[in-house]
Amino acid sequence: MASRSNSKVPSMKDLGKEYDGFTITITGDRVGNMLFSVETQTTEERTQQYQSEIESIYKDLTAKGKALMLSTELGDADAVCNLILSLVYYFCNLMPLSRGSSVVAYSVVMGALMASGKEVVGRIPKGKLVDFEAMTTPSPESFSKTAKNWMNLMSLPVWYQSLPSVAETFPSSRTMIEVLNTDSSSHCPKKS
Repeated sequence: MASRSNSKVPSMKDLGKEYDGFTITITGDRVGNMLFSVETQTTEERTQQYQSEIESIYKDLTAKGKALMLSTELGDADAVCNLILSLVYYFCNLMPLSRGSSVVAYSVVMGALMASGKEVVGRIPKGKLVDFEAMTTPSPESFSKTAKNWMNLMSLPVWYQSLPSVAETFPSSRTMIEVLNTDSSSHCPKKS
């Protein structure tokens, strides 16, 4: 016996349009053993649909990010944050890498939020997974609301502005890779 359910992901770009999400399959046998699996179909058409959605959001994010640099309106910062989280929503629903996609997406979010003047001070609740939250939330807006509650976003402290520019400090790919291979334990606070 098998039961299968397919999720749908709403488009922000083309209102009313939906993309294929993931498939949940539950199978069982006569003894009562159950197998639960979650699968995403990686087809060229599906990938192109998500790519188009992500490109549209990125274009909007770039424009709003530039406007945010010139603005002091809180609504602008919130709109940028929502777009950043919408990118993660679609990325996680596309699931282009593997189980590591969620970690990659969350790391990018933290950097993008810092670039927009926000700091993540909250933590993902125990027992929650960013990718599964994105995959099981009905819309990017709902996911954004949930994620922002976890993140407990704050404005970056003033001292962040005194940090050196990454591009100037690490001008080449080689210097960026070298710094990742450095033992920084002497510069990190010790856990007690």
